[in-house]
Amino acid sequence: MAINHILIVEDQGALSGSLARRFTRRGFQISESSDANLALSILKSGQIHLCICDIHLGEELTGLDIMRMAQAEGLRVPFVFLTGHDEQTDENKAARDAGAADIFVKPTDFSVLYQRICVLLGLTPDEISTFGIKP
Repeated sequence: MAINHILIVEDQGALSGSLARRFTRRGFQISESSDANLALSILKSGQIHLCICDIHLGEELTGLDIMRMAQAEGLRVPFVFLTGHDEQTDENKAARDAGAADIFVKPTDFSVLYQRICVLLGLTPDEISTFGIKP
């Protein structure tokens, strides 16, 4: 199986680190950023297969802005958003309308997030089980 590269864009360092460790243990390559401009630069490298992004970054740019800029650059990277807000907010609706692959409300059940990421990346059950760790 080819190593899938995930970008985690999150302004809460503890959450970003926890996600990074858990995905790394399952065989994924991880890049992290808490900065929207750096995240966009990493995405432009063309080496990211999926982006897990906080929808509210506490900056001028939001996760939705990052996704839209990536799309404007012609990048076809699926975005999975994390949010601390109710699923029915206008911003979450806008993210879905703009093509977000999924939105998870924090705190997120890692096993559900992991399974969704595997589906989005097209990993088969055999490929997932080769990591030797249950979701």
